[in-house]
Amino acid sequence: MIISPIRSERVGGIESAPRPLPKGQESTAGKPAGIDAVVSIRPLSRLPVSSGPPRRPARSIALCDGRVVQVRPVQEGDATKLLDMYAALSPESRYRRYFTAGGLKSRCDAERLAAAADAGDVVLVAVSEDYPEQIAGVAQLAGTEAALTVRDDYQSIGLGSLLLDSLLAAARRRGLRRVEALTLAGNSRALHILHRRQAVIDGQADGVLHATISTESRPGLRRRCPTRTTPGPATRQPADHGVPAQR
Repeated sequence: MIISPIRSERVGGIESAPRPLPKGQESTAGKPAGIDAVVSIRPLSRLPVSSGPPRRPARSIALCDGRVVQVRPVQEGDATKLLDMYAALSPESRYRRYFTAGGLKSRCDAERLAAAADAGDVVLVAVSEDYPEQIAGVAQLAGTEAALTVRDDYQSIGLGSLLLDSLLAAARRRGLRRVEALTLAGNSRALHILHRRQAVIDGQADGVLHATISTESRPGLRRRCPTRTTPGPATRQPADHGVPAQR
């Protein structure tokens, strides 16, 4: 499950239309005559935003195969774990996330992501309870731009849905009415999750789709976890997508 953020080279700047001055009012210094204001809106990931309410504590969630993850805000000490997670991605998952063969290429990149919350982003990580040094997935909200990355061995068991719903909840707490994301037209897993949240696909270029998701959206009919023919690596009973594990 990979959803990518909007990148500046695909969005560009948006300028508001000129607004005439009231009759008899002169323009101020530095503004063209007859223009009240010119507003330039750039990708929100580059704008400073409020850090919002205090970070919420970790919560334990049982996935469909019985494994349990803790979803919590990223910490500065997570840089090495983030590097390990991105290194473990298959070439296909890396391409679906970045639309290239790129990713976190250095410790500096990982440290920047681990500290992104200090710049106002929401960054959540899902950490394996059985292997606390292993990050299973990452979700980031930068301005209104959402991005998800899930390790290959944690895909198709509800973690992508859980992380997206956690981002939507964080966006609601910040007063946002919608978030945006990009995904490849061939990324069926991401499209399925977006469809269940009534996302609007409102743009397409070079095989990349732009989606807008209401923060008030809820998944459609709740899908039960599929029956497994072999037991998962954990012994706990799985819960529905997004249902906290019974502790």
